[in-house]
Amino acid sequence: MGDIEELIKKFQTKLCKPEDILIVRGNDSFYIFFLSKGTIEIYLNDPRYGRIEGEYFELNQGSIFGEIGVLLKTKRSAYARAQDYSILEIMSSKNFDLISKTN
Repeated sequence: MGDIEELIKKFQTKLCKPEDILIVRGNDSFYIFFLSKGTIEIYLNDPRYGRIEGEYFELNQGSIFGEIGVLLKTKRSAYARAQDYSILEIMSSKNFDLISKTN
């Protein structure tokens, strides 16, 4: 049970409001996101300049995003924006690396 408790302590909870930008394409990858509640939109182009139908997709409760950049240590390849009030559990790349090294 101790391992699970230690893992849970590595997460931070974040409340997002509609249209909060969570990931910006081209930025460094510092976090993995776990969507507990709400809807997140993923875009290749900056959504602050308007949403074009068919050029984004939605993630719902239970989805994980941002992991590829952290796993591969690359820059972000897309934008992520909250569609509505959302609750996220966030793990930093630093904490992910610590967990990865212990297994």
